[in-house]
Amino acid sequence: MATPIESVAAVRSIFKEKVEQIWRDLDELKVLCGADACVIIYGPDNVPQVWPPAGMDFRRVVAKFLGVPPEAAGTSRLVAKIRERFLKANILKNRAKLETLQMENRHQKLAKVIVDGMNGQADLSSLTAEDLTDVLDLIADQMRKIDERMDYLKEDHPAADGGSNAAEQQAEASLQTDDTNNNDEA
Repeated sequence: MATPIESVAAVRSIFKEKVEQIWRDLDELKVLCGADACVIIYGPDNVPQVWPPAGMDFRRVVAKFLGVPPEAAGTSRLVAKIRERFLKANILKNRAKLETLQMENRHQKLAKVIVDGMNGQADLSSLTAEDLTDVLDLIADQMRKIDERMDYLKEDHPAADGGSNAAEQQAEASLQTDDTNNNDEA
């Protein structure tokens, strides 16, 4: 793994060399494969370097990437379109996260109501019809999970429901076989 360089002059020199190499490679890719490419590189001085240097080619590639019509490329509408897409994506992601958290919070509150109700500490008469329906759904969901777990334990783990497991049965069978062999020898 590469280690950071301490010398500022060395950093600038290596950065310049590597950027030029990237530009040569992209130019070769563009010529040989007919690919559209552009690069924005922020260097140690936080000044962006753009390739290709001709602004319209760069804008055209970015516009194509973002799905912006060619006539809008190079205008402030391109920047607005980029911001709009970014903000819409963030809003959708955060809205989904908010809905998930709100649902989890509601389930936790209703679970507390159920526990308090079982302990005689909650006044269930203050709950709305929607709250009561959700409480019933939570109880039904928990009952379903309990039933599934019980079925799983009965099918895959006979020892859990009081029966003997396969290892015990095999051990008993081998003991009986040994006893039979010992009786035959005597």
